[in-house]
Amino acid sequence: MKKRTELMPVGEYSARLSLNHADNGEAVETVPAEVQGAALEIAFNPSFFGGTLTRFEDAPTVQLDFADARAPLIVRDPRGDKRRFAILMPTEL
Repeated sequence: MKKRTELMPVGEYSARLSLNHADNGEAVETVPAEVQGAALEIAFNPSFFGGTLTRFEDAPTVQLDFADARAPLIVRDPRGDKRRFAILMPTEL
C-alpha cells in the first residue's frame, strides 16, 4: 500500500479526510466543510498535503479549489490575501 491522503465530500457541510500509510496504518477524520459542486474523491501525497496546510496554520479556515480529481488543487486563505496561495497536484487513486 502506498502512502496517500484522500479527501472526499460526505455532505453539504462535511468532508472525509483519510490517511493511509503502509507502516503507520490508517486514520480517518470527518471535518467541517462548505462543499460546492459535485462530490469527487481526490488523493494527495500526505507529506505535500500536510506541508501545504502548515503554511496556512494561522488562518481559521482554508479554501480548497479544484475542478476534478486530476486537476491541481489550489489552497487559499479565504480572508482575501490574493498573493497567499499554494498549488498541489493530486496523485492517482
